[in-house]
Amino acid sequence: MTHRADVYGWSEDLSLEAAAQRVAAALGVRFTARSSDYVGDYLYWWDRHRDIAIRSNVPDSEGYLTEPDHPEHRVIVYANFLQPEAFEALAAVPGLVLLDTDLIDDIGVSGDDAG
Repeated sequence: MTHRADVYGWSEDLSLEAAAQRVAAALGVRFTARSSDYVGDYLYWWDRHRDIAIRSNVPDSEGYLTEPDHPEHRVIVYANFLQPEAFEALAAVPGLVLLDTDLIDDIGVSGDDAG
């Protein structure tokens, strides 16, 4: 089985919270605020093997962007191993732009729950 991991960027200047509200409304999920020494503040949703992380694409303390190939996108959304319907819902979110898709062969993800 092949699984999908997408990277999206926002075409407008949004806060992480505003981006999370739009994604949450499209998918019916709830994000949790998290913080890490490595990635800083971000919003996260996880269900079994599926997850979505919403992070800022701004220079860190050393001047590096999260997604240096896409500096015009200030908010980045990572969506991993979602159901096809969830990826379709993300594609319909206004302002959300697909930047990259990786297809990953069988990693043992099973089940057919949404999200």
